[in-house]
Amino acid sequence: MKQKYNIAVAGTGYVGMSIATLLAQHHHVTAVDVIPEKVNMINRRQSPIQDEYIERYLAEKPLDLTATLDGAAAYRDADFVVIAAPTNYDPEKNYFDTSHVEEVIDLVLSVNPEAVMVIKSTIPVGYCRSLYLRYAARGVGRLNLLFSPEFLRESKALYDNLYPSRIIVGSPKLIDDPRFEEENRAIRAIADRLDELHGASIGALVRKKGEIQLTGLFADCLEDQYAGEAVFSHLLDFVSELLFCPRTEHGAFVPELVSQECRNLQNAMQSVLDDKSAYCERQLLRAMCRGERYACGRLGEPEELDKIDVRTLWAHDKSVLASSRVELFYLGSKSVGEAEALLQPLLAHLPRTACVPVGTNPSPLPQELRRFSETMPLAQSRISLGFRTDVTLRSAQYPAMLLLNAMLGGGEQNRLYTVVRGRMALCYEAGSWYDGHKGILAASAGCGRTDLPAVEQEILHQLAELAAGRFSQSELETARTGLLSDLRLLCDSPGRLDEFYTGRAAEGLSQSPAELAAALCAVTAEDVCTAARRVRPDAVYTLEEA
Repeated sequence: MKQKYNIAVAGTGYVGMSIATLLAQHHHVTAVDVIPEKVNMINRRQSPIQDEYIERYLAEKPLDLTATLDGAAAYRDADFVVIAAPTNYDPEKNYFDTSHVEEVIDLVLSVNPEAVMVIKSTIPVGYCRSLYLRYAARGVGRLNLLFSPEFLRESKALYDNLYPSRIIVGSPKLIDDPRFEEENRAIRAIADRLDELHGASIGALVRKKGEIQLTGLFADCLEDQYAGEAVFSHLLDFVSELLFCPRTEHGAFVPELVSQECRNLQNAMQSVLDDKSAYCERQLLRAMCRGERYACGRLGEPEELDKIDVRTLWAHDKSVLASSRVELFYLGSKSVGEAEALLQPLLAHLPRTACVPVGTNPSPLPQELRRFSETMPLAQSRISLGFRTDVTLRSAQYPAMLLLNAMLGGGEQNRLYTVVRGRMALCYEAGSWYDGHKGILAASAGCGRTDLPAVEQEILHQLAELAAGRFSQSELETARTGLLSDLRLLCDSPGRLDEFYTGRAAEGLSQSPAELAAALCAVTAEDVCTAARRVRPDAVYTLEEA
C-alpha cells in the first residue's frame, strides 16, 4: 500500500489551492487560510478562485481535502507543510514582504518542528539561506526547509501542476566562498550534529491526556542496522545533553529564546481563538471541565504567558526533572532488554528527589443540562453539545464508544453529515469527537442563528436513535471499516504510533493497535446501543451571530 501523508497547505490562492487539490487525490490535505469565507467555500467543495480544473476536481473527484482557520492544529499532525502564503512585491522599493511566510514557519516550529516545510511562495534570491542564518541565531536546532519554485498561470494553475514542464526542489547548501562563511556556519550549526546521525530529528513533546499532562522530548533516527553504526546510542547522548545541559545565560534560560517561544505560543493560542470552530469547542470544554486539572487543552491560557520569566521557568524545569514521574517510550527493532540497557543511562543524570504523584479530579456525571452562549460578529453561528459518559479508555465498552462516535459524526457517512446536513439541510457542516481519557463525547455544527434550536434537537434525536438501535448493519460496518483502516495506517506513521502508545501508557494501559482492532471487530450492534445509553447531555455552548 502506498503511504498516505498528512499535508498542510498554508494559503489558498491559485498556488496553494492547486497544490492542495493535486495532493488531495492521494493524501490527506488540510488547507489553511485566514479568511473564513474561503475556508467555508472549500469545505463546501467550491473553489475560492477561478480555475476550471480546480472547480471540476472539487465537484467531481473524491478528494481527501478539508480547510481550516486553525493553522496550529493543521501543522501539528503534518508530515509536510507547503507554504503558499502571499509575498507582495513593491517594485519601487524593490522589497518583498515575506512576513506571512515567516509567520507560518514560526508556527510550524512551535507545534511540529519535525515537519518538512516546502516554500512555494515567490521569494527573493538567497532568502532560504537567510532563514537558516536567522533561525540558527535564535537557537533553532533543526530546520527542515525546502524551496520549490514553479511557473503557474492564474486560472490554469491546476492544469500546470498536473502537466509540469519541470520540477525544481532546492535546499540551502554550503558554498565554498568566503563571502558566505557566516551563512555556512549557521547551516552547520543547525544541521551538522543531526546530519552526522543520518538525518535524525529531536523535538519537544507536550500532550494533554485527560487529567494527565505529558512533557518531554521525542527523537527519531535511522535503525542501526541500516546506518551501519550505533546511531541510537549517539542520539541518546544528544537528548541527554539537551535535557540536562540546556543553553543558559547567567544561570537561567536565555531571555531572548524564552521570549521567542512565548511569542510562538501566543500565536498558536491566537490561531485557536481565530478559528471559531476550535474556539467553540474550547469554550465548551472550559464550561464542562471547570475546576478539573488540564481541562482546556495543552496550550494553556493567554494570560498565563505574562507570568513566565526565565527564573521561574528555570526553577520549574528543575522541579519537573526532580519530582515528576518519568516514562521512556521506545519504538523500534531492538529487543526490550537492548532498549532498556541503552535508555537506563539517560536516567542516571536525573536529579531525583521524591516523585510527586499527579492527582485527578474528574467531574461527576451531570444531573441536568447546562447552557452557555456568546455573541460576536460571525458569518454563521455555531453550536457544540457536550456529553459525559463513564466509558473511558480503561472501560471494556471503549471500542463500542469509538464506533458510536464514528456513526454519530466522527466517521465517513455519519448521521450528522448525511441526515442533519445532507437530508435536512439544517447546517453547513457537522461532526463529533470522543475523548476517551475524560469520557467526553461532543457534537458540533455551524448553521444560521434561527436554526440553532433545530440543530440541537436533531443531534439529540440522532443520539437517541442510535441508543434505540435504529441503525442498519451496513451503517455499523461502514464505521467499523473506517476505524480499522485508521488503525492499520498507524503503522505507517511512527509519530501517530508513538502517540497511540503514550496515550495509553498515561492511563496505565499497554494495549496495541492490533488488540484494539480485535476488540472493535467483536463489538455488536447491542454493544453500541448500550454505549449510547451511557451518554448523558452535560452542556450546550452556542456562538451566535451578532
